[in-house]
Amino acid sequence: MRLQKGKTPLGKTVVLVLNNNYEPIEPIQTYLRYLESLDRSPNTILSYAKNLKLYWEFLQDEGLDWKTIKLDQLAEFIHWLRNPNPGIYPITPTEATRTNRTINQILSTISSFDEFHARLGNFSGVELTTNKVAYPSQYKPFLYGIANQSQVRKRLLKVKEPKRFPKCLTSIQVQQLIKACNTLRDKFLICLLYETGLRIGEALGLRHEDMLTEGRNEIFVRFRENINGARAKSRVERLLAVNIDLMRLYSNYLIDEYPVEADCDYVFVNIKSGQIGEPMKVSRAKALFQDLSDKTGIHVSPHLLRHTLATRMVNEGVPLTVIQKYLGHKSPDMTMTYAHIHDQTMRACIDKFHGKVVNISGETVVVNSSLDHNQDLQWMRRNILAQALPNGSCARPMIKGACPHANACLTCNDFRTTIEFLSQHKEQHKHCTEMIDKAKLNGWQRQVEMNEQILQSLEKIIDSLEKSDE
Repeated sequence: MRLQKGKTPLGKTVVLVLNNNYEPIEPIQTYLRYLESLDRSPNTILSYAKNLKLYWEFLQDEGLDWKTIKLDQLAEFIHWLRNPNPGIYPITPTEATRTNRTINQILSTISSFDEFHARLGNFSGVELTTNKVAYPSQYKPFLYGIANQSQVRKRLLKVKEPKRFPKCLTSIQVQQLIKACNTLRDKFLICLLYETGLRIGEALGLRHEDMLTEGRNEIFVRFRENINGARAKSRVERLLAVNIDLMRLYSNYLIDEYPVEADCDYVFVNIKSGQIGEPMKVSRAKALFQDLSDKTGIHVSPHLLRHTLATRMVNEGVPLTVIQKYLGHKSPDMTMTYAHIHDQTMRACIDKFHGKVVNISGETVVVNSSLDHNQDLQWMRRNILAQALPNGSCARPMIKGACPHANACLTCNDFRTTIEFLSQHKEQHKHCTEMIDKAKLNGWQRQVEMNEQILQSLEKIIDSLEKSDE
């Protein structure tokens, strides 16, 4: 069996699932046409087609009829998905071919496929879903059993998935990615995704008319068909307020790089390869992110920048309803994925309350709490055991005399700092990076070496202060 893409007389792309005789499998094609009529995205239809192809391969291997499939046979399908070659037994333990999350996505496709054909009278096998009264908890409300109950569809066949929380990037990692970009267009794309959390399809579908620059600094995100194949997942239009620096970068990109050959109004177009001036495709954006990952050693994707924005917004105390609207989520449940970040925010606040202290390696330093309730000992700690600094403190006791590392605190193991100085460290990190670039340009090797040591300490300090235990 194989997947085959084709074109209709009107130029529309269609996906075909072919049997071993290279003939379209009609039950699958009927279902895919139904999805097309619902205006599902091409990527969604392709994903469903791949899942159904796997299902048909299993049915063929086991000699089963899709119309009369039983629950125990579908349970065997799960085993088949984990090991499509049941006759081969590995000598050493190996990982499953597919994750539980992928298996559940495939089962969801099969469930939807069977339900569709059951409504047409083509399917008489076991139903994979059942109706269940929806309750947010075990609490039974007043008039329970009398009032009308809302029903939800619940799948009978589902494997357990490990609970996964979205990862995010640090501000230093984002700066490294921006610095690794070779063009203003690429820098603008990274900054846009980082500041707005746009999906890559939404970003590549932007037109110049969507960039509201005159005194507003807003971006209008809307659903439309795009010739580059980019597609907004949500049909809900939204207006996003952005900072002026992002709009300045957009203006610089237009002035310095936007090709005069561009015969379209797309914001992101080809500027160095491909057909110059044509709208940038998703495949080109994916290649860009792979190139940035290779250059920096930071595994990054467009969606990771979206996760990063959501994490930042939660940490800044933005209400989840606002985050939902800003990201274009259909339901609060999608936004609640990021609610766990509150735990990290709480940890950061507790660290600040307790005065979390780190050294130049970013390691937490335990401070003797027995001094906290003794005013005389506190005075001794401030005036004899340590010295205050603009960005932290020195743990070297003053009674030891002059410091041998004067003006080199960020290379000294006696340096201590806390989260209250985080903004100063970020500012110094930016300044230090600029100093290194200038020194390299002028061939000042000694200055490069000195500042790189300081930069490494700053990166460890900032990373430690920004992070919270998960």
